[in-house]
Amino acid sequence: MKSFGTWVARGFTLLVLAAVVGWSALAIYYSNLPWPMARLLLSGAFVLGSLAVLAAVRPLRRGAVVVLSGFLTVLVWFFLIPPSNDRDWQRDVAVPAHATIDSTGARRSSPTPS
Repeated sequence: MKSFGTWVARGFTLLVLAAVVGWSALAIYYSNLPWPMARLLLSGAFVLGSLAVLAAVRPLRRGAVVVLSGFLTVLVWFFLIPPSNDRDWQRDVAVPAHATIDSTGARRSSPTPS
């Protein structure tokens, strides 16, 4: 019979892996891939693949290493996405804020979207 500490460690590991897989799936879904269906399918495939690896590979440490390597791959890819301001924005956030700085302080003005 396994000790209580082993169960706590395993539960914590699974919780961290769930967070990592969730973040990776969201990073893929909200990436700059041009096709919405491809983003949805790839993020779903990442989640299902991670679950399959965790179910098939024993011990849990080895499965965790495989899932974490997938996470690191997505993380590197996420940071290589170039920033862009030419995407489709919602109307209320489409216009950037404007600030004026002078000797009396800073004043912020939010232009209304056109």
